[in-house]
Amino acid sequence: MARAKATGVDLRTLASSPAVLSSEAGRAALTSALASRVAEPVIDAARLIREHGVSGLEDALVAAYRALAGPKKSADPGCLAKEAVLAALDANDYFDASLFADAAACTQLDRGKTVTRDSAGRVRARGVLGLARLGHPDLWPIFGARLADPEPSVRFATASAIAHRGQREGAGLLLLKLGVGDADPNVTMECLRALFALAGDLAVPAAQRLLAEDDPSTRELTLQALGTASDDRALAVLQDELERRTLAESRAPVVEALGLSVRPRARELLLGLVADGGDADARAALRALTIHRYDQRLIAQLREAVEQNGSAQLEALLERELTG
Repeated sequence: MARAKATGVDLRTLASSPAVLSSEAGRAALTSALASRVAEPVIDAARLIREHGVSGLEDALVAAYRALAGPKKSADPGCLAKEAVLAALDANDYFDASLFADAAACTQLDRGKTVTRDSAGRVRARGVLGLARLGHPDLWPIFGARLADPEPSVRFATASAIAHRGQREGAGLLLLKLGVGDADPNVTMECLRALFALAGDLAVPAAQRLLAEDDPSTRELTLQALGTASDDRALAVLQDELERRTLAESRAPVVEALGLSVRPRARELLLGLVADGGDADARAALRALTIHRYDQRLIAQLREAVEQNGSAQLEALLERELTG
């Protein structure tokens, strides 16, 4: 914890005695730390404000961000202070979208021993996530630009932000990104999940196209995205894929993807495989369901399905999975 001090109260004291935060002296210490424009105390103060829900210091947070994003950016190597300030403002539902729009375009070239790199990726990610909550007149152009950001983490955050915004208009950007692809498959999968959240009818053909690609990693991540999508149409794609596949080794990943879902339809399909499927499918479905062993109702249904199957080996596998 930083050693900034004001009015006799330092940040170490505030961290160990959170009740002091709401006092006049505590707020003065936080304000002093933010006004220092020094990365360490700013980070500590912003984290305390966020973690303890301290309100009323938004102006001091904004002033700290503006100062650290100005000409003296070198005072915040790695942009950790700016990121912490934005996180605190977002947690306190700060209302000025222009700040987050500026953050979404922030760059900072930090010079290392051998290379110079832009360290502001996490700031841009925080910016787009703040805009997802607030909106902005240039929301879609900003999101479009950040979907092409050099940093994968920013592209991933932008796809998440588009989904969080909940507007079908965002589907166009996601379809464009899925069409051109991404060097990071995790970004592609987040775009697919976001597309299911906004426009499941458009997401289905996009998912089918990705499953048809030759790249095993793209196929695996597409299956995972389908399993974690909050739309039964994603499960229908998985069911169709399962019906298309005949070999156990190609069916198993589809079964595993179904196991990622907590939707009733997915569990119904898997319980059916345990009760009436072939040996390989039943074993794969059982393993997929036991990852939810905390759900006692599901485990009771799984025991019934194993009993219906009548396989002693399957019953033994269930006990191993539950106790292992």
